[in-house]
Amino acid sequence: MSTLFEQIQSSVRDALEELLSNENYRTYDGHHCAQLRNELGQLSGGRDVLLTSSGSAALELALRARGIGAGDRVLLSAYDYPGNFWAIERVGARPVLLDVEPAGWRVDSSAVERAVQDASSPAPKALVASHLHGQLQRMDALRERCDQSGIFLIEDACQAPGADVNGLPAGAQGHASIYSFGGSKVLSAGRGGALLTSDPAMGQRVKLAAGAGSGAYELSEVQAALVLAQLPWLEQINQACRVFFGDLLKSLASTHLIAPWEAMVGRTAFYQAGFLIASCPIGVIENQSLGQKIAQLQARGIPAGNGFAGFHRRSLRRCERIGALTCAADIASRTWTLHHGVALHGKWAAQEVAAHIDQVMSEA
Repeated sequence: MSTLFEQIQSSVRDALEELLSNENYRTYDGHHCAQLRNELGQLSGGRDVLLTSSGSAALELALRARGIGAGDRVLLSAYDYPGNFWAIERVGARPVLLDVEPAGWRVDSSAVERAVQDASSPAPKALVASHLHGQLQRMDALRERCDQSGIFLIEDACQAPGADVNGLPAGAQGHASIYSFGGSKVLSAGRGGALLTSDPAMGQRVKLAAGAGSGAYELSEVQAALVLAQLPWLEQINQACRVFFGDLLKSLASTHLIAPWEAMVGRTAFYQAGFLIASCPIGVIENQSLGQKIAQLQARGIPAGNGFAGFHRRSLRRCERIGALTCAADIASRTWTLHHGVALHGKWAAQEVAAHIDQVMSEA
């Protein structure tokens, strides 16, 4: 019996053969792009969709369309994907770094509040909030605070397509939202992304910011066809990952690992399932760094990886900080991940992966 990954591969192969047979691969923007826009709109709760060359490009376009530029302040978690920091810089704005909650990768709401209440600096123009490593942001509270303060909220759902965020699909609660189809993502065309908004005027400004025709921000017809081939599998992918990582967590004997997504495992989505090494002094990592532990898991064929380095060390010439960012610095040092592919390829049972993790983490 074929694995879920093999079935997805077959769908992608069929899409490529169809492109070759009718020469649609030569098209700038054909029926695959049109269909993908429609289906992503449905996935995000009826939003208008602009297909882009990457998730980072989508974020940059959202900022430009909002009129954010030189000297404007944009709130961003101090633990986030580096491309989000760079997108803010590319429009000339200044990243304002927020700390995270102590037990995960969510933006600390008290840091948002301090940034909003800071009368000594210009009011922030936007907030970027990213769903990371299986843990979903508190989008309802963030949206309410942003609406009260006139802050443009951008929901980064690049790691969470198909997740349920407070009863709404990921990507449905920001003033604008972004998806990514980059390499190894749940929906992947090697590169690509999408920008979504429910504001028609915003949608028009986005199109103007992106330019017309074969602009630098566009997704190709080939990429659209590849994503479309995977999209019908999204719910099965997400469900397989929820079951796999939930079972893995139940099977872990180690008390040194924390999964901040545990309470939401039945409704989240996983690009990479994140874990935290417990913050208390523990013997399992006294003699070996976390990086060495990750390398040992990789040597066993398990797709473990590092989390993000965080922005807490970034120069104040490039950004501002709200507070000392102590939690972000701590979380960055303790985060590691498992790629979602481990749940799809059929090579490993969750219990087997858990046994390998326990063994590696217990070795001195």
